[in-house]
Amino acid sequence: MGRHGHLIALLIYAMLPSIPARALDAQQTVSPQVVRLLHWSYPPVARLEDTRAALVNMGLQYQLVYFGEVLGNAFGGVRQGAIYEGRLGFVVDADLAKILGWSGATFHASIHQIHGDGLSGHNLDNLLVVSG
Repeated sequence: MGRHGHLIALLIYAMLPSIPARALDAQQTVSPQVVRLLHWSYPPVARLEDTRAALVNMGLQYQLVYFGEVLGNAFGGVRQGAIYEGRLGFVVDADLAKILGWSGATFHASIHQIHGDGLSGHNLDNLLVVSG
């Protein structure tokens, strides 16, 4: 597996714990069937999911989100070809009423790592970007 293959595998592994948590709210936990399936199929994911469920019950939620796209131009522009670009994000939401007893207060933060050349800047040299 090449360098990019390892990176893709790492991103998939990082995103797996985020998938079931999107449906969770402060009153829910992961169903026992899901936990058993995760324990059977991949124990590290199950441990992460148990940790996520406990954090949700304490008022803290997080997500890893990844978007990627391939764009290309077959003719025209300065160069012809294709590019790959993407964004990896980490999002945290905290219920400060549960965590600190601060009634009605919440906290939200996100950080993103954007990567790729972009079709406009690399191949087209146009002012209105193809994808933002």
